[in-house]
Amino acid sequence: MQPPRDTTGPMRLTTQFLSESERDQIHHDSLKILAEVGILFRSATARQILAKHGAKPTGEIVKIPAELVRQALATAPKQFTLGARNPAFDFPMPSAFTGYTLDGAATFTLENGERRYAVTGDLLASLRLFEELPLGTVVWPNVVPSDIPEHSSDVRTTCLSLMHSSKHIQHEVHAPEHVPFIIETLAAVLGSEDA
Repeated sequence: MQPPRDTTGPMRLTTQFLSESERDQIHHDSLKILAEVGILFRSATARQILAKHGAKPTGEIVKIPAELVRQALATAPKQFTLGARNPAFDFPMPSAFTGYTLDGAATFTLENGERRYAVTGDLLASLRLFEELPLGTVVWPNVVPSDIPEHSSDVRTTCLSLMHSSKHIQHEVHAPEHVPFIIETLAAVLGSEDA
């Protein structure tokens, strides 16, 4: 006999895309790929750290044994928050709510029917729009502006995003020497490196 349903609150739709056996199969296959095929790590530092913990580097390919993955999963936090500059936009994980991410690539924009590469103003316009969308949760710069130097585009688009959005920001940094610039921008936007 099933317990009576709670009819006092709003109805909630729940979905499950994979069965438990399908999730188990994906996990099993992932462990096999990590151990037998490996992953390309261009960073010598990353390869050294992984080797110290039992991974097997061969050149830039690192094979990661299943036990190392199990240890990492056992020690990883089961919940965390994607923090935003404005705490109202903090996004707890896991979440029953599905939000949207501002994301993209080196896209073209349409203006007056002509194609052109994106420029900084396009990134800023998309950030302004996304800032006002209630379902928007995570900013990943959606264009690579063609009017900034390519060698620093990851730093500059990250900095522009931090300055023009109060939501959670994610982006990539392609070189360790770029990190101090990101930290300096964070300190300027947040008031200090400790914020």
